[in-house]
Amino acid sequence: MQFKLGKAKHLSEEELESMLVSNAIQMFTAGYETTSTILAIALFHLAKHPDVQERAWKEVDEVFAELENEEDLDYRAIQKLSYLEAVLQETARTWPVTPVERECVQEYDVPGMGFTVPKGMLVQIPTVALMNDERHFGPNAEKFDPDNFADPERRASRYEQLKLIWCVCTPEIIVATQIIRTTYAGLQTDSVLVPC
Repeated sequence: MQFKLGKAKHLSEEELESMLVSNAIQMFTAGYETTSTILAIALFHLAKHPDVQERAWKEVDEVFAELENEEDLDYRAIQKLSYLEAVLQETARTWPVTPVERECVQEYDVPGMGFTVPKGMLVQIPTVALMNDERHFGPNAEKFDPDNFADPERRASRYEQLKLIWCVCTPEIIVATQIIRTTYAGLQTDSVLVPC
């Protein structure tokens, strides 16, 4: 195996290969847990909110009605399932599955707190509290409402608040969106999810 080392000239070929394999394994395992968690929570929400589930099924039916046959279900058709994407984005908002931690790169005085965050300190941002804050998501912030993302105007106003969570789990949301879109579209039955 040959590698172009670039800036990593101090690594041997074996060390570089080990680093690349380690990173690939980490990306797979990190994405697996968060994707499955987002999917599980989304299915829970669909079971608890029959109106949301009905709207999602209607969207699937409409997309399938446009296809000549089942084999035509491709990436473009799946991309039309925008309400399912909104369900997943709202799922990620109401139950963020990954903490946001950052290392402070310079001293920072927290306004009104009389506290200085020292350089090098690990800071954890409370994403659950932030995503359920009425100042950002209105008086019903704790309510599961995919229209926060299905409605273009509301989606635009939510973008700033969600930059924080998207930077952490965007790959998981993309993967989960594709999985749930494909699964929902593939079911193509009158099945209904119900809470236990």
